[in-house]
Amino acid sequence: GAKAFDILRVAGFDVPGLDPLQVRDERWRELGITLARGDNEAFDSCEIWFAPSDVNSIHSRGNVHRMFTGFVLQGAKPEAGAKVVVEGKEVGDITSSAILPGTKEEFTVALGYIRREHGVAGKEVMIGNVRANVSNLPFSNIFSE
Repeated sequence: GAKAFDILRVAGFDVPGLDPLQVRDERWRELGITLARGDNEAFDSCEIWFAPSDVNSIHSRGNVHRMFTGFVLQGAKPEAGAKVVVEGKEVGDITSSAILPGTKEEFTVALGYIRREHGVAGKEVMIGNVRANVSNLPFSNIFSE
């Protein structure tokens, strides 16, 4: 039931309200999620809901600073809010995590946000005291190994 739903959700897709960007204004939160996912088609249609000057402002800055991504850990399941660290600097945070049974090895995966410059698949990061790697979503590479 709920546990299976959560495992599948964390295996690649966020659920509005469970994996939110921390932005006060709801319309900016939705725009931020669209941009963090890299959904350019959806972004281009955002002018329907946002003033063109707002959309142009983000276009001119090049992008949002953080992106929604996955993390693969070989260790304990991190709690929501755990910090993602690279070279001693906080560069992101975890929104949710799950242990994926039935894979070649038992993997812990997490969803979260990371600064764009660190969001390269395979990049090693620390989540608490656990080493992790940034992963593209969905986590299909885990199931194909």
